[in-house]
Amino acid sequence: MSNETPKVSVVIPVYNTVDYLARCLDSVLEQTYENIEVVIVDDGSTDGSSSVLTEYAARDSRIVLIRQRNSGEIASRRRGIERAKGVFLFFLDSDDYLAPEAIGRLVDYQQRNRVDVVCGGYWHESTSYRLVYTHAERNILSGKEYVGELLRGCKAGYLCGILYPRDLFEGMVYYPDIYVSGDLLTNVRLLLRRELRVGYLSVPIYHYVQRGGSAGRRRVSVDYMQKFFSYLQETFSQLNLEKDEEIREWQFLLKYQWYLSYVNRTSNPAIRHTAFARELYLELSRPDYARAVTRNFTRMERAIVKLHRSSFTAWMGKVCSTVSRLAESVRKRLVSR
Repeated sequence: MSNETPKVSVVIPVYNTVDYLARCLDSVLEQTYENIEVVIVDDGSTDGSSSVLTEYAARDSRIVLIRQRNSGEIASRRRGIERAKGVFLFFLDSDDYLAPEAIGRLVDYQQRNRVDVVCGGYWHESTSYRLVYTHAERNILSGKEYVGELLRGCKAGYLCGILYPRDLFEGMVYYPDIYVSGDLLTNVRLLLRRELRVGYLSVPIYHYVQRGGSAGRRRVSVDYMQKFFSYLQETFSQLNLEKDEEIREWQFLLKYQWYLSYVNRTSNPAIRHTAFARELYLELSRPDYARAVTRNFTRMERAIVKLHRSSFTAWMGKVCSTVSRLAESVRKRLVSR
């Protein structure tokens, strides 16, 4: 590989994923793109992962192994970023793995199109299904346009599977108490910091493995939702975007999605009395926001939210939630066949 090719630092936080680790590391070390360094942060693993990492680090000089007391994924990623030397950063979770040409495809797209950030497609895998999420060929987006896609739910907010310029992370502020959708919050902060060009690969390159204990599977409380959106609002205020009408609408749509997910997963009848729900229903009374909801959510999803507004109809909303969940589960199994 020519020395003129930019170095990519692959940052992998590891905590108790011994059953998945070898597959993850092999997929990185066998990349067709060779100019990489692999920055691994062992976050105080206790299940044998540390021994596996020691063995791999002894075999391949591209591995930089850092050990620390258990501090969480955000602190581990931050430590890896601080140690990384590459022109670009690429994040990989230690229970996930890559297609052999993943890094090469991302760098090739970046070089040909002169973009700042490149997003790859991915496979979403569980014990029940395997789905493919890819991006159609499209125009290159600005950072703000990309944030709009994240907040409207058009694209997952993962940090993993994306090629970033390393200098974009300089001086970044992180929220260690955000354990669900922390990637989304980080992406919003990153992509609005300066003018950026964001490109999409039209092929999958990343295997996202859904485990029962992963952060993405955790349920969140109403207090957590309030905290997350206060941080999101703080981000927009710091960037002088709190009065931007597009961003305010996108933020409302994300709030609507979170509320829908909450009522779909729980049977808490008190949710409608919380400040979070009252504010949501108040904002929903705005005609422009109501139109945005109609454009972005199905009739069933809108019915679920509407029915949960009253104690007399909430049970009907719960029935609709159950039907919707079952239908989505069946769809995933049929699509993945």
